[in-house]
Amino acid sequence: MPSYRYAATTRAPIEIVWHVVQDHEGMGALLPPGGERLGKPWLAEEGSPDGNGVGAVRRFGKLPLGERVLEFEPPHRLVYTIEDAPIHGYRGVIELAERPGGGTDITWHGSFERPSGIAGAVAAKGLGAIVHGMLRKVVTVAERRAV
Repeated sequence: MPSYRYAATTRAPIEIVWHVVQDHEGMGALLPPGGERLGKPWLAEEGSPDGNGVGAVRRFGKLPLGERVLEFEPPHRLVYTIEDAPIHGYRGVIELAERPGGGTDITWHGSFERPSGIAGAVAAKGLGAIVHGMLRKVVTVAERRAV
């Protein structure tokens, strides 16, 4: 099963980091260069108990793919899946932990069963790199907000 796992540390408090990672409509600021081609992220379905919570679906522009929140445990854990994409069985997990003395440890990992066709193979190959770049931007955005 293909997978990736990335970790980072930030000086920002966990509440600020949580706000960055759970903000579906603000996710556009975390996309890599060229990510704007996906279109502006928008909340297609609200979740519970928070709009960004369990059941929330984020879409990008007019693309058919969406990300659905499966678990929402503020401010520590967000689990999501990708729907209507050329990779099957995707599960992404973002975990936050407070650091003794301040700051936050961030772990972002994911896996999927298999890619589908050429588009799936391309998506699978680039997925880890995209997430790694997004994780670096989470740190940057959170630290900027923490000042």
